[in-house]
Amino acid sequence: MANLKPKHVAPALSVAILLLVLGFASSDGDSPKTNADEVRPLVAEKGIVTFSKGDVQIRRMGSDWVPLYVGDFVRPEDSLRSGVNGRTEVSWGNPRRVVRMERESVLALGAKALGNRLVLAGIRVDQGVVWAKVAGRPLNISAGDLETSSPNATLAIRRQSSGDRLSVYQGRVQAFGRSIGAGEGIVSRNGELSMFTVSAEDDLRDGWRDIVKEATVSAAHEAYVPQAERLTRDLHDLNPEIYLGVEVEMTGMRTKGVQFQADQTRIRKIRVKSSRWDGMTADRKVRLLNDTFDVLKKRYPGILETVVLEFDDDRPRLSLKYAGTG
Repeated sequence: MANLKPKHVAPALSVAILLLVLGFASSDGDSPKTNADEVRPLVAEKGIVTFSKGDVQIRRMGSDWVPLYVGDFVRPEDSLRSGVNGRTEVSWGNPRRVVRMERESVLALGAKALGNRLVLAGIRVDQGVVWAKVAGRPLNISAGDLETSSPNATLAIRRQSSGDRLSVYQGRVQAFGRSIGAGEGIVSRNGELSMFTVSAEDDLRDGWRDIVKEATVSAAHEAYVPQAERLTRDLHDLNPEIYLGVEVEMTGMRTKGVQFQADQTRIRKIRVKSSRWDGMTADRKVRLLNDTFDVLKKRYPGILETVVLEFDDDRPRLSLKYAGTG
């Protein structure tokens, strides 16, 4: 059986100590509270990545930039960036928001407290292009000195050296004290404002129309070029009383007429029921994670020996590393 240890920590005893500290950090919650004025942490509103292509990264509060994948959660106060071939879409359900970030773009998500929740309050575009569709609660989107707000609209903002540009496709948007309607746009350049009519050929009017074109390019070629792919499987048959799911990611190549062949597999994350986790002893946690890895190693030989635990109460993720005994 593999032995579990935290990254960069060799002694097995340290695992139990680490799990004891992190796993039971909330054990005070089982004791009666005497402070009526205790401040409870805000529950962050989550968006989910519904599309991601190429190099896209996320930076969460107090952490470094890491890759962003389909199915990942995005929270207020996170930042996103895309490379020369990267694009991503993040969706929120209630109220409805869909945000699409173009290539070579950088954005930051603003937050505000609403009751006991930390909700998405705005988006700051630091570089590139962002398309958004909003409905319900007003959402502020800014780029430089261009600040917009709307409860119901479809729009795009471009942060460019030639000026910050707003295009409105549906609904109405407030900007610079003006109400800008569908088919209208405004450019802010060196403190000067100018209105324009949105072209019928605007490449973002329908939200990434060219994705369809890109998807059909390879089919138009007679010679098929092997494509690198990344597949994610969400397993629900492993300890469902404790795990909400185990996400396994495989990267490899798919060739014409040949089934996908994985050349690398890793545990993307294990989603954990916090209440069940907190009720376990440190030794039980170690055994559980070791048993989980043993099962996955039989299913996916060569699986990478790392794991990230994601809890359902928004506490910080826990990153661990397995090390074989042989």
